[in-house]
Amino acid sequence: MWSRTPSRLWNPFPLFALLALTLFACRPETSPKAPEDGSAAPAVTAWANRGTTTPLLPLLGAAEEAGWRLDLRPWNTTMAFQSLLLAGEGEFWVGHLEGFARAARRGAPLRILAVTGWRKWQLLSRREGVGGFPEDFLGREVSIAPADGAGRFLLEKLLREEGVAGVKVVPVDVRPLLLKAMEGKAEDLFLPEPFATVLLGKGLGFQRVDSLEAYYGRVRGGAPEVPWAGVAVNAHWAEAHPRETEELLEGMMAWNSRGGAREGEGEGVSRLWTAEREEASGISREALAESLLRDPVKVVPAWRMEGEVREFLKVVAPELAFRPEWLWRPPAGKEGDSRQ
Repeated sequence: MWSRTPSRLWNPFPLFALLALTLFACRPETSPKAPEDGSAAPAVTAWANRGTTTPLLPLLGAAEEAGWRLDLRPWNTTMAFQSLLLAGEGEFWVGHLEGFARAARRGAPLRILAVTGWRKWQLLSRREGVGGFPEDFLGREVSIAPADGAGRFLLEKLLREEGVAGVKVVPVDVRPLLLKAMEGKAEDLFLPEPFATVLLGKGLGFQRVDSLEAYYGRVRGGAPEVPWAGVAVNAHWAEAHPRETEELLEGMMAWNSRGGAREGEGEGVSRLWTAEREEASGISREALAESLLRDPVKVVPAWRMEGEVREFLKVVAPELAFRPEWLWRPPAGKEGDSRQ
């Protein structure tokens, strides 16, 4: 379940106080390493943003089916998330691959375990008769949220590659963009799931006309998918628990292959997305199920995606200089066990 963690900011202290308090606020009250009842099932802490849906579901599903005790805790800002990663707080983290790479480059003890988020940014418009992107958006402003997200950098990169100068990209954070849209101050926007689904359900006349992933596929001549997000494991924990790490990865893939949340059907969503998670995230079960139609669950081991991850990071953050050791790999001789 989500655990609530207090945070405070003391005005008398400048930057050093803010950093210290950020680390304190993100530290879990407990970080169990072994179950108290002597059972074999691990007890672990996982961190995810409150609004994370699709990338998180396989971890929840696999942990539940394996009988693990998963203490899920929220991170709220990019700065807090980076602090958690650098401090090695917890055993698992759910987030953007770019964020993992930035922390790993700075020495964070992590290994990217699986890619679990592929289709995220929906292009919505309130205008009638809008067709494809970018041809029907020339000479217009197109907002994209969040302002500092990988989606913005990928969109700007693709427009430059195509030589499109007539689309003005306006970076905005998610909640301010939702407010602008509801006030009628934004007509064309890229919004990530599940917030795109939430906005579509407001009855404000928005319609889905395209997606950033589909545009990426058209420009690059590939599938309409981008390895945006996934699950990372604490490198120290993984080294001490290689069997459990591999079993969890295989459990996530097995849960996904059985349709644990495919197209929002079955008990997968209802059971995992509890009332407490609805309240903490602001995303209802109904909105999540609808969102999964556009942002379906897909689990691929990160080490099998090395080329794609390398190319993605080269596009959105070329300064990071991808390193293969950032990816978790199965023990030698077992590369075939963690199947796709």
